[in-house]
Amino acid sequence: MKKVLLAFITISFSATQLYAQCSPDLSMTSPGISPDSTTGLAHAVVAQSYSDTLQFRIPTDTTIVYLSTPLFFTINYIRVDSIIGLPPGFTWSSSECGACAAHTFNGGTNGCVLIYSTTNPSVTGTYPLKFKLTDNGTNAIIGTVSLPDSNMDYRIVVDPAAGIQVYNAATFDLFQNYPNPFNGQTEISFTVPTTAKTDFRVYDMLGRELIQRNIDAVQGVNHVTLSSKYFKPGIYFYKLNYKNKSLTRKMIVTSKP
Repeated sequence: MKKVLLAFITISFSATQLYAQCSPDLSMTSPGISPDSTTGLAHAVVAQSYSDTLQFRIPTDTTIVYLSTPLFFTINYIRVDSIIGLPPGFTWSSSECGACAAHTFNGGTNGCVLIYSTTNPSVTGTYPLKFKLTDNGTNAIIGTVSLPDSNMDYRIVVDPAAGIQVYNAATFDLFQNYPNPFNGQTEISFTVPTTAKTDFRVYDMLGRELIQRNIDAVQGVNHVTLSSKYFKPGIYFYKLNYKNKSLTRKMIVTSKP
């Protein structure tokens, strides 16, 4: 069944809260991702508390391949069963409850999941996340079925306390990827003063274009994630175009993961 459409917004959080909960963004009237996985979750920082909220609207129906046959399903609900891979000292809750076991969202409704730190992170690193889901839907022929699903498009990066990037949301800027050099995944941050369509490209030393992405950037900080599996070890350049301006930075890939 079609994956849950995810969106993230930052909210305030007190580490003294035992079971924090988030509030759904009811302005979302259609399934979508804002920001999408290209922008991703906010970075965490060593020795600082963390929170970020996943806002989403569940689709009402979808078509899936069931036993080799495409079938139309009405979505009854999608349940978030667990989030695997969180950094040490991190946990999550939802708009349904802080500590309950069933984080269930009906088709056509809004919900949210809050990811937060219960203790300040102490170790830097990149933590790929796996959202384990259960999709429940009804087909006119076969009836109601529940199917396992997952989303592995997101991660949390814990940055060092020293040398933290200082972002100015009122400017167009492209920052050095971190980590660099890298041999797994790296993230690139950039800021734009207004919501706009941006063009992101990666080139090799000969000027050959290897990656091109059109990004619907939000005002302020945005993130792009790259994997070294798409590159041979070497030096590359990444370029971001915003309106009539462009910025370029260099990155180094040491090996494939």
